[in-house]
Amino acid sequence: MPSSGNGLAHRIAKLFKELVERELGNIQRVIAGRKRDLRRKIEARETELKDDGGLESLFDQYKAGLSEAERPESRVQERRLYYNWEGRLRSELGIWRMELVELETRSSDPQLILTSARKKAMRLLLRETLVAAAPGCNNQPKSDPPGYGNLQDCLIPVIRQMKKGKSHAEAFQMVADTLGIRKTTVAARCTRNLDLTTEQFVRHVANGEIVKTLKEKFPDQIDLIRRNLASLYR
Repeated sequence: MPSSGNGLAHRIAKLFKELVERELGNIQRVIAGRKRDLRRKIEARETELKDDGGLESLFDQYKAGLSEAERPESRVQERRLYYNWEGRLRSELGIWRMELVELETRSSDPQLILTSARKKAMRLLLRETLVAAAPGCNNQPKSDPPGYGNLQDCLIPVIRQMKKGKSHAEAFQMVADTLGIRKTTVAARCTRNLDLTTEQFVRHVANGEIVKTLKEKFPDQIDLIRRNLASLYR
């Protein structure tokens, strides 16, 4: 008969395999969905930038959303504002293209995806092991709510670093280094995944609006958001 130790090792190995398979499917679905989203945004932005008349119309909409203090007072200021605004649109397009290239590279490398799935599975396995060891807890693995990993691992750490005085670029890089992913990926998770521009994200973090944004995006994680961010905006 196998020893109890061997039985435990077998159960852990089985659970790890199941977690890897689950995370592998999750990663593949996320990559496929994000690639579709990026292609749609890139195509739409390229069309906008080719249409001078349409671009002027979009700029008029942008100006209408500015506060009184932000609106240009002269033709020169308006042109400067326009070129800065258009530059941000082109910069975002460049970021989307870079992210799409990264995702294409990732999706064409099965070993890279498998490695990512194994890392995530290992983190989940360690957490489930700790939960199982706690008194009164069952040992059935639980799935994270949608977006939980992005919120816990990426968004909250970035916001904390920015509230400590780091620039958004520095915060993105620090979290990227911690997670072992690219800075552009962190930037996309903090902006495009929240339907925000980089400028809006920075402003929301500065004025506290980000808390409301996260609560609306992750309604099932309000307690987590409060625990981690409430003290930053007192």
